[in-house]
Amino acid sequence: MSSYEMSPHLISKFEQIINHDIQVMGILAEIADEISDPTLRAIITSIIGDENGHVRFFTLLLSQVTIIP
Repeated sequence: MSSYEMSPHLISKFEQIINHDIQVMGILAEIADEISDPTLRAIITSIIGDENGHVRFFTLLLSQVTIIP
């Protein structure tokens, strides 16, 4: 398994991205619940899936980080 060296500042930026994407998924889910058009709802749902992929990627990346000063 690879290990990546990152500064605490960079790690913090990735954590911010993860938190932001989780918030975006929640907001998009609320929007999707209010959309009756199946095509538009499917697009929004697909975007939620994309955001979930981003969260999974960055979470995995951070699990393989070695902190450098």
